[in-house]
Amino acid sequence: MLVLKKSSILARFFSSPLPPIFVFSRSLLLFLLLLLLLLLLLLSLLLLILDSYTPSFPDVTTDLISSLIQPALVCAVVTYILTVNIAKALGDKMGYEVDADQEFIANAAGAILGAVTGCFLPSGR
Repeated sequence: MLVLKKSSILARFFSSPLPPIFVFSRSLLLFLLLLLLLLLLLLSLLLLILDSYTPSFPDVTTDLISSLIQPALVCAVVTYILTVNIAKALGDKMGYEVDADQEFIANAAGAILGAVTGCFLPSGR
């Protein structure tokens, strides 16, 4: 069973009343959002199939790697700094602690997952 702290964002979301426009329960709302996400995913896969898109690995050379190392490191450091600063600002506002090491692990895991799945992860979440 998931236990939420009173100060967490999820606890505030699930404890706050829904606007009157939502007459159904939160579980139904979450189910509908997940269903919409699944339908959009299937639509994007269908469009990829119709366009006969075949994913392939690019030709990787040492010149390409050496030219991309510095910009990649700069982007990674700037993204990490922005994410930690935004998380700390929100933590001060909402009253929770932010661990920079945990943010680093989350950024690394998100970047690896994004590289494997081909998605683009914004900074600051």
